[in-house]
Amino acid sequence: MQRDNETAIVTVGISFLNAEKYLRQAIYSVFAQTITNWRLVLINDGSEDASLQIAKSFASDTRVTLLSDGLNLGLAARLNQISELATTPFIARMDADDLMSTHRLETQIHYLTSHPKVDLTATGLISMSDASEYQGQRFSPWSWASTYSILTHKTGIAHATVLGRTEWFIRNPYRRNFDRAEDIELWVRANEKQDLKIALIADALYYYREFDSTSTQKSNKSNRSIRQIANENPMNIWENLKFQGRLGLVQLVSIFSAMRTVRVIRQRRRNAEYSSEENRKLFEIELSKINELDSS
Repeated sequence: MQRDNETAIVTVGISFLNAEKYLRQAIYSVFAQTITNWRLVLINDGSEDASLQIAKSFASDTRVTLLSDGLNLGLAARLNQISELATTPFIARMDADDLMSTHRLETQIHYLTSHPKVDLTATGLISMSDASEYQGQRFSPWSWASTYSILTHKTGIAHATVLGRTEWFIRNPYRRNFDRAEDIELWVRANEKQDLKIALIADALYYYREFDSTSTQKSNKSNRSIRQIANENPMNIWENLKFQGRLGLVQLVSIFSAMRTVRVIRQRRRNAEYSSEENRKLFEIELSKINELDSS
């Protein structure tokens, strides 16, 4: 339990929808952090499984706030709600089916407190299977951002790894009409007004659950949203031509990605560059710390 005289510095926000299989472990990865002065906001986005009951089991901790209004408003609306509820200087993103390194909050907060001109941090991530098995590591370094680079993922910001200043999220709310691309729209919009001051930390501080079941329907939703973002934020002629060609290729690949073999090949390729036995061992050590809490 948090000590009464310990002022919270960061709000971890988790919106969940039918996440009963993974939610308990995700929450325990917050409890396993090397710092204890956090707040955890859990928002039920209309779950119909046992997710709400799982969340309620943590509500006795004074650091945990649970909200459940019976509605399904979507991720963008819930993320804005988390920003409005936060009373701490920092907010950390987290998805209900993922985990994070026990050092994540401490590392990202230390960077922001040491760099007052930076508003956001993102990190590398470890890809894991449904069964929390190590699959590889990813990090996308970059030194500049534009509408084109963000839309084509050359400026790679892993959304769930982001931890930033609460005031930034308040002045840059998510928009609700960009299904499965609300983060990309936010980065483009913030960058256009020169308000995307973000630092990328190479350490793999976030553990992303890589599902084989990503559907063509979900990919099509994402592609439609990205096309809409491009229409609202015009690029120069050359960039637009390259973007249209790339988007067409992505749509073609998404059709073939309905095949499990193709999905597995793509995942392995994305994860290959930074994978190593050392990374695997570090991940397993961190995972054991989280599991110890879960089993205690």
